[in-house]
Amino acid sequence: MHEVVREFYIDDLLASWTHEWIPVDEAPHLDLALHAVDSVDLVLRQTVRVRPMRAWCRVSIDVPPAEVLRVLHMENGQPAWLVESVSRDEALGNVSMCSRTWTRADAVRVVVELDERAATGDEVATPQEVVTPP
Repeated sequence: MHEVVREFYIDDLLASWTHEWIPVDEAPHLDLALHAVDSVDLVLRQTVRVRPMRAWCRVSIDVPPAEVLRVLHMENGQPAWLVESVSRDEALGNVSMCSRTWTRADAVRVVVELDERAATGDEVATPQEVVTPP
């Protein structure tokens, strides 16, 4: 399993800390490809022809564990957004990526939109995560 750890900044503030897990068989040379391209999604689409599609997503606000508080320079008890998701290959249905992102609630507003399939129940909805500064 590949693990990719990313930090996202707003100006000089470390606002989000993301862990992404990608099965080695989905992208055997991911570590090399990420030296040339920053986007895991783009690497999967262009180098191994996987088309990631969001299959599951949960968004919550919680007090992060001590390690997250330390990395994001937050005080004990300060809440943060937690976004967890699973993506599958659109064609084969294989899990292509799982991710967990902790985001400072005092710096970022999180909005989750569901497409029309969620309302009709015809198909499994594909959550679309939108993160914007407050």
